Amino acid sequence: MSKAFDKVNHYGLYLKLMKRNIPHQFLMVLINWYSKCYAAVRWNGVFSRVFDISCGVRQGGVLSPILFAVYVDDIIVNLRESQLGCSINGVYIGCVMYADDLLLMSASLTSLQNMISICELEAQYLDMKFNASKSMVLRIGRSYKQLCVGLTVSGSNLPYVDKAKYLGVFLSAGRQFKTSLSEAICKFYKSVNSILSKAKGHMDEMVLLNLFEAHCKPLGLLVYACECFAFTKSEYARLTNAWNRIFWKLFKVSDSNCLRDIFLYAGCLPLQADIDKR
Repeated sequence: MSKAFDKVNHYGLYLKLMKRNIPHQFLMVLINWYSKCYAAVRWNGVFSRVFDISCGVRQGGVLSPILFAVYVDDIIVNLRESQLGCSINGVYIGCVMYADDLLLMSASLTSLQNMISICELEAQYLDMKFNASKSMVLRIGRSYKQLCVGLTVSGSNLPYVDKAKYLGVFLSAGRQFKTSLSEAICKFYKSVNSILSKAKGHMDEMVLLNLFEAHCKPLGLLVYACECFAFTKSEYARLTNAWNRIFWKLFKVSDSNCLRDIFLYAGCLPLQADIDKR
């Protein structure tokens, strides 16, 4: 959604909170808080007059994600009531929403287009708009390569893609649900090289190893979101090879027996064991 947090109408938010019967005192605190939002524009060192801000929730605020979720919750409610999209054992999973990132899942293109229309209608009521340039279609299943009709959002055609990023994970089109590891491994190497460039040989190996464990391992898909995927042997090998290269570089070893001794000494698990444990 385009500039979603900045476009939350305060009065619309108050109405939605009233429908949820929140305590009157809490509502009055919010109204008092948001009625005192002001801003000014600075241009070449000169400030404009101060003006009121009548919409938007503060990005980074503790309450903001919750208030935004309340504001857009009717999108999910309307989709669930329509019964369009996927379900598992009677549980509706046709819509997954995190903040302003919306994921729709359907086994039918017609249903998917109808779901998009429901989202657009509710977004129009909320004075919001979906960003067509950042929206795409990813196909998973036996017929994922077959040509099919296009889908539209906000009057623009949605492209069919081979990869799509959602919440930091790259999903791949294919016969089965899977992730793309190339981007994650590349990001992992970048973060490792960034730390090594700053260390310049002045840090102890164990200090560097702890930095890699804390900052580099979670950044890529080496362990991030690994609980969601069933990796194949080749995928485990790619991930393990990326993680083991750190030890080869730090401790100047390549023998697997030496690596086991280093894992024991450092108190860390081999990558596959770490993933299996998670």
